[in-house]
Amino acid sequence: MDIYKFRREDTGEIIEVDFETAFKRDVLGCITLEDGVEAKFVRDQLQAKFATAEAVKELSKPMVNDSAGFGQHQFDDFEADRSNNGFSAIEFRRDPQVPEFFQVHCSCPKQFRRYMRHRGQEDANSRNGGGVGISADAMKAAEDRMRETYGPPDTIS
Repeated sequence: MDIYKFRREDTGEIIEVDFETAFKRDVLGCITLEDGVEAKFVRDQLQAKFATAEAVKELSKPMVNDSAGFGQHQFDDFEADRSNNGFSAIEFRRDPQVPEFFQVHCSCPKQFRRYMRHRGQEDANSRNGGGVGISADAMKAAEDRMRETYGPPDTIS
């Protein structure tokens, strides 16, 4: 029986899985384990040693997102939405430079991606700390609202 190595995203531990489980990986090489944690495919033993060290270092840095942030007057609404939808790894903290603005902090990449989808945003590159963009539906809604408020855009001739 063939064994395949994967690195848990929560602890960095290298685990071994059978072919059937490894075959279920997505295009990024990730599988979701029975306990809900994602694990990424490890290509060889040397890479496995470095991946473990990097995972531990990466976990010490929480994900912070300003694009999903909000003003102080919206805190109660966002906090109610967060708790009502079960986002336990999401936390709202005041921005150190602008105290009346709340940043979104997260300690779990899977929860972060789920929260971004819930908010109508797409996280294109969360592993590198950014890359969040607005979804096509949210952009269309914003465009429609601008047209309702200000009329059609001016034409330049």
